[in-house]
Amino acid sequence: HNELIALGNTLNKDLTLWDGIMVQRLSKAYDDVENFENGFTAHYLNLISESNSPIPKITQGSESRKVELDAKWAIHKQYAQRLLNGQVQVFNTACQAQSVGVLFVE
Repeated sequence: HNELIALGNTLNKDLTLWDGIMVQRLSKAYDDVENFENGFTAHYLNLISESNSPIPKITQGSESRKVELDAKWAIHKQYAQRLLNGQVQVFNTACQAQSVGVLFVE
């Protein structure tokens, strides 16, 4: 099972990297926001929060920010799809070949 362990460790590293880009999980206290950069999803949430009001006001700045975030998301989404269609499938195939079922992607 050494091959599975190596594949699993590499996949874990790459999934952890992608997760770290998307979500910042290091904050433990409120004031930690100064110590750790927000994850990508926080930028979308911030944009929504800034635009949210009883009468939403969408400014040119918020429209520009959304275009910028959408472009970055396209890159992150491609990376995630490469992981799912590449490394995850390779790992699943290797596991199934050795009668081990691990990851299920819907």
